[in-house]
Amino acid sequence: MLPELLPYKYSNLKFADDYKEKTLTNLGWKARKYIKWSDVHINEDRDLLRDFADKAIEEGVLSSELFPRINEILLNVQRWRLDKKGFSIEPSHRPEWDRAFSIITSAKEDLGIISSFLSESKIDIDILSDEQLIRVFENKIIAELVINVRLPKQKTDISNAALEDKQCLIDALRSHYPEIYELDGVNTEDLFSAFGLPSLAKIKGPLPRREVTIARTIYSFEGLPPTELFRFQEQGDFTAVKINKNNTFVTKMRAEKESEDILKRLVKVIHEVKEKRVTSSKQIEEYIKFLTVSLDEEFEDYDDLDFE
Repeated sequence: MLPELLPYKYSNLKFADDYKEKTLTNLGWKARKYIKWSDVHINEDRDLLRDFADKAIEEGVLSSELFPRINEILLNVQRWRLDKKGFSIEPSHRPEWDRAFSIITSAKEDLGIISSFLSESKIDIDILSDEQLIRVFENKIIAELVINVRLPKQKTDISNAALEDKQCLIDALRSHYPEIYELDGVNTEDLFSAFGLPSLAKIKGPLPRREVTIARTIYSFEGLPPTELFRFQEQGDFTAVKINKNNTFVTKMRAEKESEDILKRLVKVIHEVKEKRVTSSKQIEEYIKFLTVSLDEEFEDYDDLDFE
């Protein structure tokens, strides 16, 4: 993922134009604080942090060429706070990015979703070739992500013609919001990768033109705190289920496709029990935390599961 685009994914990172006089000064002091903290550096970043801090504090200037690295370091600080040893717990995502990830993941499993998603967006799929379908799908995903993150309070329409060319799309977005400097210089040939999203590069036609039901529950495996087995997050019309990849029980269950499917169903059942609230919400939360830690300890020395 391009460092310039990290704030599209991580909810606690800001864009350059979010920083005003006071908040920029505070960021400068943070940069000075991190000069000697090599654990959160990406490379040899002492001089870079010093230069950024001096300009921010003494001149009130945000160094745009250094800012992407500053965000990378701030992200590492978040990871350190969540897991001081392994940096293995993923900081919180923006729901807009998770929604984009969910749609792409669904499309890779069922190519019919590409047509269904575009049809839902009032795009005439019958006049598009397979190559155009994929291109318009990719551009529509990126357009929605950028608009929902950067222009949530504006009514922004991107023409279908702009969706057929990635550079035209970026130009159209910039025309609505000139301050979207982070899109300058982005490689338009691989926008998904630039935004940290799964690639569709290996998808080949023919693409189905039928209407299919888009899966509204998407599972992914991410680093979560030790007491969390899973996390459900509503993202508009999607539900993202994040399962803790650091949990030993989860690792064992993911060894085989069949056991991974059982794991997903188990998480679904536990969540449904939680939602029914047969006892107090607090008691359920404590039980799930205890269950999560116990499963991690129980399966630490357990051999891989065998379904043969």
